[in-house]
Amino acid sequence: PWKGRLAYLWGKRSVGIENVTLKELRDLCEQQGCLDEGNFAKHMASARQEIVVDGTKGSTLKVCKLTRPGIDAAQALLKELNGSPS
Repeated sequence: PWKGRLAYLWGKRSVGIENVTLKELRDLCEQQGCLDEGNFAKHMASARQEIVVDGTKGSTLKVCKLTRPGIDAAQALLKELNGSPS
């Protein structure tokens, strides 16, 4: 479920936006019909090698950004989606 988030964060990063609010990612998942409300935090935690979340627990101001391995994973995912070899 977090692979789409990788592509989204990579796209934002490619236009100069490094930090995306956790709320924006959650809203995106809801709009796309893939939000697992009860497990959203768990899914984000499972992607901690690729996505870092900064902010105070419970805060609506938390921000997410790609780690270096996340950038690499996003690029590999995008190549795969475009039919290019990894």
